Amino acid sequence: KAVDIFNKANPDIKVTAEFVGASGSGQGITDKLTTAINGGSPPDVVLFDRFMVSQWASGGLFEDLTDLAQANGVTKDMFYDFAIKEASYKDRIYAMPFDTDCRVLYYNKKMFKEAGLDPEKPPLTIAELDEYAEKLTKKEGNRYKVIGFIPWLSQGWLYTWGWAFGGQFQDQSGKITANHPDIVKALEWETTYAKKYDIEAITNFSSASGGDINPFSAGMVAMMISGPWEIAGFKEFKDLDYGVSYIPTPTGSNFNSWAGGWCYVIPKGTKNKEASFKFAKFMSVEEGARIYGEDTVHFMSYKDLNDKFTWVKNEPKAKIFLELFPKSYCRPAISKGQL
Repeated sequence: KAVDIFNKANPDIKVTAEFVGASGSGQGITDKLTTAINGGSPPDVVLFDRFMVSQWASGGLFEDLTDLAQANGVTKDMFYDFAIKEASYKDRIYAMPFDTDCRVLYYNKKMFKEAGLDPEKPPLTIAELDEYAEKLTKKEGNRYKVIGFIPWLSQGWLYTWGWAFGGQFQDQSGKITANHPDIVKALEWETTYAKKYDIEAITNFSSASGGDINPFSAGMVAMMISGPWEIAGFKEFKDLDYGVSYIPTPTGSNFNSWAGGWCYVIPKGTKNKEASFKFAKFMSVEEGARIYGEDTVHFMSYKDLNDKFTWVKNEPKAKIFLELFPKSYCRPAISKGQL
């Protein structure tokens, strides 16, 4: 739809959209793109997973867009901080940020009531999270019926908990600090769940759901860390009464999250660089971004759009994501970021 509108508005440019796979971070797709660039026949513009940009830019595979952005009135402050950080390498812009997301705590209100917990008071501290997880867990003999919480389920990555515990994965000089004391504390806390609930039993419980079932919507877990994409998916579960809240922290304050998302890049050697940038801008900060965000129920990296979407205005659960975007981190934008 957006491509059609762009083509009608720009009769001197013809964009042909080509679908090459389900995920830009898939190895087969990145191999195809590398081959096309090295062979001198790359596509003009590519929708690309943003966390990989710095690695490809460092390898000379993408065009530097800094001057084109400046000439076309695109400034870094138009985007969320995490998005432009991921789209940049060595202070130069190599991508136009597109859609985005961040992570929150999903919790089952019905299960809260059944466990004697207030469904309007989700856990805010790590201690409360541990207490609630225990109260929400149901066991029959040696088998779990419900596990209150599994820290590493879904989007409960070490990134999630490292930042929640106050850690940083990169210092001001750019050095990677994965062994930051607070990240170590986060990982030590995660292991308490492996010990308390028995890692083998948790693994068997998790694998029993199979790959196609969301254990939260299936009523197998009472709380889960995930992103905004779940909201649209959960609408088909009419009996699922759930809330969204901050990712708990040790203090119950300084809430944060981390974000991902996609972007538009122009491969090195593209013959239509100016036209490609015009389309990338259209999809990132102009009508293409508005159409995509509204029609697909996505948040966009362009800050001025999100609170204007009809779906956001009509969805109370969207509010927490808007609040957390300015407090969200991105994975370190380094030359080995994809690896």
